[in-house]
Amino acid sequence: MIVFKDNFLRFMEKMTEDYEVFAPVKDQDSDMAMLIRWKSREDGLPVLDGYRCVDPPKAVLFPARNDVLKPLKTKKLLLGIKNCDLQAIKLLDRALLETDYVDPIYREARESTLIIGADCTDFTPTCHCILQGNEPYPQKPFDISLSMISDRIFLKSGSKKGEEFLELVEKNMETTEENESILKTLNNKRADLHRKLEILNNQWSRSISIEKLDLNKKDLVDSCIECGGCNFICPTCYCFMMNDESTDQEHSLVRTWDGCQLKGYARVAGGANAREKLYQRFNHRYSCKFKYMPEQFDVSGCTGCGRCIDVCPAQIDIRNVMRSMREQAVEK
Repeated sequence: MIVFKDNFLRFMEKMTEDYEVFAPVKDQDSDMAMLIRWKSREDGLPVLDGYRCVDPPKAVLFPARNDVLKPLKTKKLLLGIKNCDLQAIKLLDRALLETDYVDPIYREARESTLIIGADCTDFTPTCHCILQGNEPYPQKPFDISLSMISDRIFLKSGSKKGEEFLELVEKNMETTEENESILKTLNNKRADLHRKLEILNNQWSRSISIEKLDLNKKDLVDSCIECGGCNFICPTCYCFMMNDESTDQEHSLVRTWDGCQLKGYARVAGGANAREKLYQRFNHRYSCKFKYMPEQFDVSGCTGCGRCIDVCPAQIDIRNVMRSMREQAVEK
C-alpha cells in the first residue's frame, strides 16, 4: 500500500485520540532523533527515515521505573522503529513472554502496543547491525513496516493488528497499490545501504564464533569507569530490581532497571559478591550478550545499534572488544 507522507502524518495525529503515540523527533539542539510522546506536528515532524533514535523503545515497553501494582492506562503506538530495535523487541519477547516465566507487566504493555517499523536510509559511525546478522530495514516482529520513497510511504502489514491498521488507513486517505517500479527502487535503496554498512564495518571480523572468544580477559576493562551507561542504553538489557515504596496511604511496588556493570548488582545478603571485580562484570556483560542470550533465546544479545559506543565516556567500542577477544582466543 502506498500513501502520501502528509496524509499519513495527519492520520497519525488523529490516532493520538486512541493511542499514546511515541515517535522519533529531531532535537533542535543536538539534531538527533529523540523518542518522545508525540501528539501533533507542533511537537516536530516524526523522523521516518534516517537511522535509529537515541533512546531505545524498550523504555516504552519496559519502563525504567514503574509501579507494577498500577495497571496501564492507554494503548500505545511506536512509530518509526528501526530494525535494530525491532530485533531487540524480539529478544525481549523471547525472554519475557516465551519462557517458563511470563512477565505480566511486559505482556500487558506488549499486547496493547502497535509497532510501526521503518527502513533506515542513513547510519552513524557506530551502526553495525550487519555484523549481528541483521538488516537496516524492518524484519519481524512488527505490525506495520514503513518505507519512505520520496514524498510517499510504502506500508506493509506484519501481523493481524497491522492488517486492521491498514484497513483504517484505507478508510481515511487515498491509497494506491505498490508496483514493480516502486519495489525495485526500494530494494535498490536497501541493497545500497547494506553495502555502505559493510564498508563501514569491514575491519571487524565476523569469522570466529562465540565458542572461540576469550571471555576472561582482564586488560579490556582498564578504561571502564563503571557508569552503567551501556546497560541502560542497551535495547536488550532487561535486568531489574524491586522496591517496596508503600506508604500509610497506598501500596507501591516499584520496578527499576538494574545494570550488571554496577558493583552492587551481584551483591547478596551478608555482603557476598560473585562479581566484585570490575573485569568480572565487564566480561560477564559480553558473555551475556554473545553466549548466554544466544544459548537461551536463539538470538544475539547485541543487535548492532551502537548506542553503547555512543554513550560510553571512555569510548569503549564493542566491536573492538569483540575483535580483541577473538584475537586472544586464536592466539591460545
